[in-house]
Amino acid sequence: MRSLQSLIKAHDLWQKALNLSLNNSLVEQLKFQKYRFLLGEFESSMVEMKKVIDEVKPPSALLESSIFKDLKLLIQAPQPPAEIDRLIAMLQQEIKTLAKNENFDDL
Repeated sequence: MRSLQSLIKAHDLWQKALNLSLNNSLVEQLKFQKYRFLLGEFESSMVEMKKVIDEVKPPSALLESSIFKDLKLLIQAPQPPAEIDRLIAMLQQEIKTLAKNENFDDL
């Protein structure tokens, strides 16, 4: 019981630290959602990540280098995080859409 309480307290402190360290840069917002995802907040972090991407429409290369690359490494872990396949699939689609729009804008 004591270790469960310690784990819950550690999770709460980690969450507070993430909230304090969050600034308004796009990369920090996306990283924050990635960390929330890795802490087990799958649905809400994916929704928020997609919301940030849809609102800001970052360059596809930025999204790929700042978030996607790390997650692709995690999928190769002996015990990859739960739901990582869904997040990677979502990000692949977002990167593809952003890249397509970037190429269209160049015309």
